[in-house]
Amino acid sequence: FMHDYPAIMMSIKIKAAARVMLAIERHKIEHLHHSGIIDGRECEILQSANNVSTTKVGYHPSSMQVLSKKDYLRGHNLTQTLSEKVIAALVSSSKEHYYKPEAKLLVENTPSDEWMIIVSGTV
Repeated sequence: FMHDYPAIMMSIKIKAAARVMLAIERHKIEHLHHSGIIDGRECEILQSANNVSTTKVGYHPSSMQVLSKKDYLRGHNLTQTLSEKVIAALVSSSKEHYYKPEAKLLVENTPSDEWMIIVSGTV
């Protein structure tokens, strides 16, 4: 599953890393308060901001539901009128690719036996 959907795996890793960083920040705030470096009011303000950030991590677009390939193709203008059989064939033969910025994806007037749908980014 994870190998087939690298975007989902990346999202999970980013969300987990953000949660770890926020937990570390929370411990640092508590340490600063217990050491007397910040007072109770400053501690409350910082903890409140940390709580808001922790809540936002759960609602960040990268951690929201990611459409399956089938659902994505079913909703895309180019493929939405295709039959379930054709959509299933496209899903089974499709692959996700990630390209570096400025990578050449297509060359004008060059024949190809492939086609692509760009899910995010610009051409």
